[in-house]
Amino acid sequence: MKKIIDEYDHKVIIPEKDAEKTILEGNFKSEIKTLPYPHATTEYIALDIARKIYYKLKMKTTVRVYEGNNKYAEVTIGE
Repeated sequence: MKKIIDEYDHKVIIPEKDAEKTILEGNFKSEIKTLPYPHATTEYIALDIARKIYYKLKMKTTVRVYEGNNKYAEVTIGE
């Protein structure tokens, strides 16, 4: 699980379609994580994480990604 979550932690998350036109500038360390979805929303981030966990564990998976106090996207995959 930690390996999967580390893919997203402290990253700039963007859709794959925007990767070539994204430029990060500044004196800070930034890494980009691309998503195979049209937008880098909380919903798509939760879906991407849930899919990876589901395929790894082969069991029902629920992922909740918060974007503020009491604001989150939740995705469940599997039976």
